[in-house]
Amino acid sequence: MKYKVNTANLNTAINNQIASNTTVQNLAGGFTVSNEAGTKQDITLGGASKKNIKFAGETGKIDVTVAADGSDGAKVTVSANPNLGQNIDISNNSAITTITGTLSGGLNFAGNDGAVNRTLGQTLNLKGGLASVTSGASGKNLGVKKNAAGDGFDLVMSETPEFASVTVKSGANEIKLNGATGTIAGLSNTTLDAGWGENARAGQAATEGQLKAAALAAGQNATYTIGADPHGSAPGILLDSAHKRLDIIPTGDVITTAVSGRTLRVGLDPAKLQTLINTTTAPITNISAKFSVSDGASTPHSHTVTLAQNQTPNIQFVGASNQIVTNVTTTPAGGVVTIGLHQDILDAIANGSGGSGAWNLQTNGDTATPIGNGDTVQFKNGRNVTVTRPHNGKDVTVSVVDAPVFAGKVSAQGFDATHHKIENVKAGDVSAASTDAINGAQLWKASSSLATHLGGGSSVNPDGTVSAPTYKFKYVDGGSYNTVGDALSAVDKQFGKVYNNFGNVYNQMGELRRDLKNVGALGSALSALKPMQYDPLEPSQLMAGFGTYKGEYALALGWAHYVKEDFMVHAGVSVTHHGESMANAGLTWKIGRKADKEQIPERYRKGPMSSVYVMQKENAQLQAQVASMEKTNSHQAEEIAEMKAMLTREIHERAEMKARMAELERLLRASKRR
Repeated sequence: MKYKVNTANLNTAINNQIASNTTVQNLAGGFTVSNEAGTKQDITLGGASKKNIKFAGETGKIDVTVAADGSDGAKVTVSANPNLGQNIDISNNSAITTITGTLSGGLNFAGNDGAVNRTLGQTLNLKGGLASVTSGASGKNLGVKKNAAGDGFDLVMSETPEFASVTVKSGANEIKLNGATGTIAGLSNTTLDAGWGENARAGQAATEGQLKAAALAAGQNATYTIGADPHGSAPGILLDSAHKRLDIIPTGDVITTAVSGRTLRVGLDPAKLQTLINTTTAPITNISAKFSVSDGASTPHSHTVTLAQNQTPNIQFVGASNQIVTNVTTTPAGGVVTIGLHQDILDAIANGSGGSGAWNLQTNGDTATPIGNGDTVQFKNGRNVTVTRPHNGKDVTVSVVDAPVFAGKVSAQGFDATHHKIENVKAGDVSAASTDAINGAQLWKASSSLATHLGGGSSVNPDGTVSAPTYKFKYVDGGSYNTVGDALSAVDKQFGKVYNNFGNVYNQMGELRRDLKNVGALGSALSALKPMQYDPLEPSQLMAGFGTYKGEYALALGWAHYVKEDFMVHAGVSVTHHGESMANAGLTWKIGRKADKEQIPERYRKGPMSSVYVMQKENAQLQAQVASMEKTNSHQAEEIAEMKAMLTREIHERAEMKARMAELERLLRASKRR
């Protein structure tokens, strides 16, 4: 390492020391050199007084020149050689040696497993495993944190890092977690081998291949039990992996089976079951509690026979005494029960109770019923028909009720109600082709509609007629009118008068249109007078405006004066080019809450615009104060800078002086040795 001495500064320092009458002492051999203006003294070297002294500087380091100096004698000038900074020997300077040693020691960088030393000029390599950091690299999961000891920094990672994908690789095995696709690829456990899911492998992640194998194995090795006992106590049919199929085959044609998708339906064929029951010769057993008995024609009036929980009961058919007889015979097809009327009843029907015969009763061609002696035939009232037997005699009178009710249509020819009303008549259809009769309600609606359209107080009379209306006109002569024709004639006459006066109305409408145009132009001009914001320095304002409307135009002039910021007086006048004019005047106040106003400082309460000037004045004062403070701060900064510069120069001068003194001592020792 080389240090270069500024020779110009060294010369200046030496000359300053001489000019300041500073004595250089303790040179080798001991001699004293006075200042340039001092008295001459003998210089003692080695104890002897010498008059002639020769000054010689070391080549390339110190330059010595001797020149005549008048009566004072020779003048010796000692200066540093320009090459002194390159040739000076500083090996004996302990301070520089210490600095050199410190700098040559370099810097130590400590890691978890050791430290690395790098001297000045050497490169400290910080590398990772990435071949390139231009793509696929991000620092969002890493950070640099000051350590607890305060002597370095720790490289830290987020406790919840986020990666686009993560690859775990060892040798040829590689597992990759892809965040974009949401998949984990590269797992080697794709099959189910011995020991899977046991011990340490119980916590191992499964792959889709293993799940598929497990599903297939579950289907192949599963067993199912088919039984009819829901509680499982009775043995069933075991279906293991070797017998997966269960065929349900019905016996005969009565039981039916059908498979639809994953549903098995088992049922009975009703027709074949009935045929089987009717043709079988075996007894029917296990009948549950009861059954029904009916005749061969399957009449709905079947009789239910309740059994006493006996599978082979003896059923006895008993007829009423002298009325019903039963006969049980045996045939190859089984027992036949025949039930019929007692012979006495049959004889009584044939001959009557007295043996005089019977007669048949028939109505409208229906099945005839035999009526025997002693039987009673009763005639009953029907709908709209009454049956009477006057005086309990043998005559029967059939008649129609006075107010018959018919469900269907009634046809009558030459109907005569003899001044009686036909009530409850249904509303008939009202159309051009309708031939229906209408009822009173329909007639009233028609009359009411006519009265409503006629107006004038017209209404429907009780006899269905419509009363005459009354039309009264405010501007039509003649009072009131009771017919539409008279009213229309009066109106037509009045319209004639209006038509005759229409010319005057047209002229008046023209004047009205012209006035409206003038008013529009005058109002437009007045609306153009807009006072500006309040200014306490200029409280009064003059305003001018122009307005036009449908070809007419007007000019306006206005004046506004702020008595104070929250109270304004204003007025304006507009004039058309025809000479018509319009004027307005008004007062405007600002209104607010006193509590809100009291929250504002006193100097700002006159209003926002007045406050602007107050703030401008305050701002100017603040700017002056800030400028004064900045000037003071600038002077203080300059003084501080000068003091720092003086202190720095003093330090440099002391250091340079110390270095010069050391060099002079060395030079004097060297000259003494010569």
